[in-house]
Amino acid sequence: MLQGNLIRIAVVDDDEDDFFIIKDFIRDIEGANLVVEWIKDYATAIEKIKARAYQVYFVDYRLGNETGLDLLREASSIQLDQPIILLTGKGNKAIDIQAMQSGATDYLVKFDLTTEKLERCIRHALDRTASRKELQERETKYRNLFKGSKDAVFIADRNLIFTECNKAAAALIGLSNEELSNHSLFEFITKPSEKEGLRKLLDEEGDFSDVEIELCNRDGETRHCLVSFSFQTNGHPRHLIHGIIHDVTNIKKAELANLQAQKLAANERLIRILAHEIRNPLNNITLAVEQLQVPIDNMDKQKYLIDIVQRNSSRINKIITELLDLTRPLELKFEKHAFAGDTGRKSVLSNGQD
Repeated sequence: MLQGNLIRIAVVDDDEDDFFIIKDFIRDIEGANLVVEWIKDYATAIEKIKARAYQVYFVDYRLGNETGLDLLREASSIQLDQPIILLTGKGNKAIDIQAMQSGATDYLVKFDLTTEKLERCIRHALDRTASRKELQERETKYRNLFKGSKDAVFIADRNLIFTECNKAAAALIGLSNEELSNHSLFEFITKPSEKEGLRKLLDEEGDFSDVEIELCNRDGETRHCLVSFSFQTNGHPRHLIHGIIHDVTNIKKAELANLQAQKLAANERLIRILAHEIRNPLNNITLAVEQLQVPIDNMDKQKYLIDIVQRNSSRINKIITELLDLTRPLELKFEKHAFAGDTGRKSVLSNGQD
């Protein structure tokens, strides 16, 4: 960590002799590319901290009218990312504790300083700062994903009582984040069977995804949703559940509209087929009737034309009967049946025809 890039180190101390001692120790660190500079007063130190001028700060506990603890607190208020190591003339446990609570990366006693201690202290401070920065960047990234997601994202306990929700979750249910913290997701699920199924999945404590539920929001509007859960158990006394609710109401509506359009298209095709099937026999009937309207002496021809009318009329009647049979619902009909060596009842699905 100390090899390669230049690392700028500031020693904040009102005693120049102490600065030279610390500088000599740091200069003896082998293989490191380090620059050590002196800051002799509190005000200048704050300016440099605000400017992020150095990667590491060694700060003496006594700085005139102020102390190193005061500097730590002010640095914390401006969210300094660089590590600060507090220095004292002699060990003091109370100061040590206060320094750590105020955000110090480490605490060293001047009389115990060595090149090895300073090298280890600088290396650990930079490593910890890099790890903390990476953690903060990840937290910021996932926090932005949480807040900006168009899906409803929430954190809840085992009873699905909300502890944290994003804006999409609040909008879906119609309550603010503060109001949601007193409610459980179960309160907004409309169907008892879906509540029971969800409870069974939660009891198994396994992650699951895309379970269909219906939610009723504060305005009484029903929303069709897919819900996914994952469990967080590490380092937490209670199970936390991370949930995502995907609102598919508009997709359902689009599917229904598409289904209706398909039904209308199928009905149109059926009507065209029926019109074609019925028009042919009707044409035959019309032609035969026109012939019958002219006086006919030939009885065989008259009989032939009447036969055409009857045959095509029967054909039309058969087409209509078949159409009605297709639209007739099936009926469950129970009949008694005797079997060899056994007698019992058997249910048969019938449309009323043998």
